[in-house]
Amino acid sequence: MTYEEVINHFGSAYRVAKMLGISKQSVGKWLERGFVPLLRQHQLEKLSNGKLKIDDIDVYESRIGEK
Repeated sequence: MTYEEVINHFGSAYRVAKMLGISKQSVGKWLERGFVPLLRQHQLEKLSNGKLKIDDIDVYESRIGEK
């Protein structure tokens, strides 16, 4: 899942941060890094009732390799 997908689904970085119990700045770092960490993807998949999907491992590794 991408940062943009997460924000589009939940409405704002503030909402995402509040739901996860982390800072808005931490959520903003996902955009800077170019990927959403796998742990957060698991949490967000549950919070979205499966509407957001965890990246396939190959997709995730390609995203972290880009930065």
